[in-house]
Amino acid sequence: MSIVLQFFGDLFLTALTTVPWTNGAKSDRRAIEKGRVYSGIRAVEGRVLNIGTEWSTGICEVTPRHLRFVPRMGIVGTRDIPVESVRLADLGVREGVDLDSRPSTALRVTTQAGDLYWQIPVRVFDDVLSRLEVQVTP
Repeated sequence: MSIVLQFFGDLFLTALTTVPWTNGAKSDRRAIEKGRVYSGIRAVEGRVLNIGTEWSTGICEVTPRHLRFVPRMGIVGTRDIPVESVRLADLGVREGVDLDSRPSTALRVTTQAGDLYWQIPVRVFDDVLSRLEVQVTP
């Protein structure tokens, strides 16, 4: 009987530590305290601020009405993004980028040069928008 209990205990602990929504939560909280968020970004269409329509992932520094995207994968070179407005994006599950298994939400960021999709972890959504100082419009 104890072998069965041990098996289910081990199975439970394995499941608990590999659940996608726990991945990155602590690092996301620590990063946003410094004004940074792990995210994905791409142009809605064409090229916007030298960002194409393929997803890039990296760290985005968030300040009032401005993003500074430092890529880890995808585009090369830091991008400065002046933000005019933000609204929720209606991307399907297959259209988004995997942020290391973090549950995320996509936003549509409007700049003078065009629109970008910006995907951020759900856990820091309110903190990110507070730092950006922009209201999300429907």
